Amino acid sequence: MNWLKGTFGYDERRLWWYRDLALGTVASIAALWSFAELLFVPYDRFDFRIGLICILVAVACCVISPNRLVLFSMVVAVVALRGWSVVAQFPREIRSWMVAVPATILTVVLFRAFGNQFMRHR
Repeated sequence: MNWLKGTFGYDERRLWWYRDLALGTVASIAALWSFAELLFVPYDRFDFRIGLICILVAVACCVISPNRLVLFSMVVAVVALRGWSVVAQFPREIRSWMVAVPATILTVVLFRAFGNQFMRHR
């Protein structure tokens, strides 16, 4: 069994990394879904509630981890990347620009300000 763990790179000393990767993935997907539901779908009470629930899931995932800033930066970076892919597909859609530009600016500011800080391994 140790051979299998070594093959896939599993290391029990780095469980915090797997936790943050899983939380960041869930938070990124929830943030993307919330932007899709709140900005790009015509208003519907059900869709609005789903968007709010997705925001709460993304915030909860970022709050659970001791590396909140890292997870928040990951979520903003994923939203910025997806925003620019929507801008590339629909360049005349103003709402896609309203997501891509601020998310990119926030990503650059976060990475420049906090890019060299150490992560917590708890």
